[in-house]
Amino acid sequence: MVTALKTKVETEIDPFKEYRNAPTLALRNHLVKLNLGLARKVAYEISSHSFESYEDLRQLADMVLVDCVEKFDPSKGFRFSTFAIPKLRGRLLNYLRDKGHTIRVPRKYYDTIQKAKRAERSFVKIEGRHPSPREIAAHAKISFELYLASRHAFVGCRFFHTVSACVDHGITDTAEKDLDLSLERLERLEKAAVAKFFYSKLSLEQVAADMEISQPELKEILRSAIKKAKVSYAA
Repeated sequence: MVTALKTKVETEIDPFKEYRNAPTLALRNHLVKLNLGLARKVAYEISSHSFESYEDLRQLADMVLVDCVEKFDPSKGFRFSTFAIPKLRGRLLNYLRDKGHTIRVPRKYYDTIQKAKRAERSFVKIEGRHPSPREIAAHAKISFELYLASRHAFVGCRFFHTVSACVDHGITDTAEKDLDLSLERLERLEKAAVAKFFYSKLSLEQVAADMEISQPELKEILRSAIKKAKVSYAA
């Protein structure tokens, strides 16, 4: 089995070895074409959790893929996808962050989210199911109100990357202040969209289908909601 796997990997990287030894435009383009599915998959994955169009992300991913083909070193023995996927995701997320506006997250909310995530994983192992928000707060020994406020603090970041990436990159050490997204100021449709997209973690496609609206319409609704949230945060 191991031998067969090695043979498969070696067969996969043989064309890259050929390109590395004697690079030609034709061979490079051939390798790019063979791996377009990889770039499209990453672009689709990220577009489903952002406001950027799939087409824009696909075009960027295609360009990044060319760079990956040119820089991949097959002598290291691992698959091209192992090298390319992190590069593709990183470049696309950086692109989205560069287009966006960072929302500062107070340290106490960051610490609370980290604690809640650990508690959620522990709960799943013990109970064999995913906990409700109240169960997460109880298992983490934090107040339900603080847990909700901490979740609210990360809402804006999901426009440009996942909540996990926001936790890793969006933290600042500014003085703590209460963050109120003023959800009561949102229209009924905005509240429903925010709840489904940010808290239920459904994709844009899933939320749009559930609400029986188009994805462009959903994006406009969410933009309106987050704009109100940002105004509330800055106040």
